[in-house]
Amino acid sequence: MNVTSLVQAIGRLQTIRNLGVTLPAITPVSDTRIAALARYASTAKTTALQRLPEKRKLATLVAFSCCMEATAQDDALELLEALLRDLFNEAVQADKRNRQRTLKDLDRAAEILAKACRMILDDKLPDTDVRDNIFNIIPEDVLKHAVNNVTSLIRPVNNVYFNELDAKFKTVRRFLPDLLSRIHFEGNASAEALIEALCWIEVNLKKKKTDNDAPREIINKPWQQHVIRRDGSIDFHAYTFCALKELQLTLKKRDIYVNPSWRYADPRTGLIEGKEWEAMRPVICRSLGLSSALGATLSAIATELDSTYRDVLDRLPENPAVRFAENSDKTELILSPLDAIEETPSLIALRQRVADMLPRVDLPELILEIDARTHFTGAFTHSSEQSSRVSDLNISICAMLMAEACNTGPEPFIRNDVSRH
Repeated sequence: MNVTSLVQAIGRLQTIRNLGVTLPAITPVSDTRIAALARYASTAKTTALQRLPEKRKLATLVAFSCCMEATAQDDALELLEALLRDLFNEAVQADKRNRQRTLKDLDRAAEILAKACRMILDDKLPDTDVRDNIFNIIPEDVLKHAVNNVTSLIRPVNNVYFNELDAKFKTVRRFLPDLLSRIHFEGNASAEALIEALCWIEVNLKKKKTDNDAPREIINKPWQQHVIRRDGSIDFHAYTFCALKELQLTLKKRDIYVNPSWRYADPRTGLIEGKEWEAMRPVICRSLGLSSALGATLSAIATELDSTYRDVLDRLPENPAVRFAENSDKTELILSPLDAIEETPSLIALRQRVADMLPRVDLPELILEIDARTHFTGAFTHSSEQSSRVSDLNISICAMLMAEACNTGPEPFIRNDVSRH
């Protein structure tokens, strides 16, 4: 994935916005109907659109223009996700290649330090003579050089590969101004710090000397040593990559979103709220077996959670399947794998009996029978939303589903002599 594709996608988004085609905030046409008209416009031939009545043609083209912005915005963000994924993955691979090249230097430096440490740990050597004995065997400048080598070559456990990323800052600099100025990110409460950080980056991109008031909530522990300099100032390159990494994660979790969009819209859009929710709350709560009183429901869940937590905690010392292990600077919970339970003779016999009772049918027969029971093929509609003039369309749909599922193409399912195959 290259930067040019992303820049062009953002440019297409701006071109669509420049058309200025919008719908009023309150419109009698539902979003579903608008999306259907846009979908038809994107799949129909030009001649089919030209044959439409004038009002229908205008409505179809307006719907298509309005939905194009959402599609173009999704295209740009999909390219952004792919580009960021490649960017960070390439940094990891570049670090591995650099590590391979420096392993010999690291081994030589580690060997010198190991020799010095063995002398420090030697109980027979008087404490007052340790320093002199070390420098007699290992010259001081050699020891300092070994320490500097090890310090420069070792990597922290939570390495963010900033040195490799920094070499790619020119690449990021090509798309970042357009991205931040033309795509307007919104988010939930957990993404507010990231949005503020992106706004700060946009303001400081064109400055030779950046401000020192960058939002620091997004700077997690692995990035601190790179982003915050010793004098407390902000390294702009490191801060930018830190924000882009956070953007990659929040986009995946949908904590950050854009509007309009099909794929990256606010996941809370469409939730029932207001008077409609108040009217439907008793029915929904009753169907879920919950109390319509919020306090009672939360109290019951909290009591159950507290009781379960205490039971697990009481059994923890005698539970051999659970243990805690120290990993770097954090404690991890480790669950032992469960032992496989051998299948009993009765289970094996039951499985064989069930298999023997199943009828021997071809796959096409099976899908046709399911359709006869559920009529699921009736849910398929033509892109023009017009009824089909073809008889036995359900058979053709089943055949195409089988052809796609089996990856064979439609030819094996064509039987001119039998009407239901």
